[in-house]
Amino acid sequence: MHRIGSGGNDGRPAGVRPSDVAVLCRKRSQFVPLRKAIEARGIPVEVVGLGGLLAVPEVQDVVATLRVLHDAGASDALARLLTGPRWRIGPRDLVALGRRARELIRADSAVEQGGSARDRLPGVDEGAGEGAGAGAGEDGGEGANDTEDAEDADALAEAITDLTAQTGSLVEALDDLGDPAAYSTAGYARLDALAQELRRLRGHVGRPLDDLAAEAERVLGLDIEVAARPGADPVAARADLDAFTDVAATFAGEGSEPTLGAFLPT
Repeated sequence: MHRIGSGGNDGRPAGVRPSDVAVLCRKRSQFVPLRKAIEARGIPVEVVGLGGLLAVPEVQDVVATLRVLHDAGASDALARLLTGPRWRIGPRDLVALGRRARELIRADSAVEQGGSARDRLPGVDEGAGEGAGAGAGEDGGEGANDTEDAEDADALAEAITDLTAQTGSLVEALDDLGDPAAYSTAGYARLDALAQELRRLRGHVGRPLDDLAAEAERVLGLDIEVAARPGADPVAARADLDAFTDVAATFAGEGSEPTLGAFLPT
């Protein structure tokens, strides 16, 4: 790696290109630290193979989105989107969403037993008012300090743990948020925007897998995000996204069951 990065200054013949070298990893967890170490020397890196691509953050976002589109029970995938840098949903709003998921389960049970319909149930405001924790991406203001940041991080981690263990579909709750007063103003707006975004993407589920992956990438704004990275070559920056789309196209062309469910990693 040093010899490639130094351009042959160690006495060896110059002319070795990054594309001439491959690095093999025994574990998927090794991809990220190795990649960072190589890129820190100014050497471009392309991850090859689905296993390696799944360690790339922007690919993980695409996969999480596809899982949410495919499976209404994909709470862990939805939690990744909700708490990521794009939506920044805070603990209070995560708790409110979890309550809404439980409420919808109770509504469905009531309907099955001849009870009230969903829209007759009370809102999800139980305990979701003041003191329920930070809302969507709320900043601490002038009085914020490291202790408050740590407390917010702990609250967020606890909310995510509770959220992914919920009984009920968080994806369905996102699609039917209930009373806006149960959430912070910013949180409700972001949750509603994400719900609308996923609805639009569901209209593309019948398209070929590579087209669907590319559309998810476009809607998530990942093409713009990776191209805007400081010092990154725009073509090289999106190499992993292109590689994932190629994997999807290959699967669709060769797989005996080229469906979204069959393609997604378990």
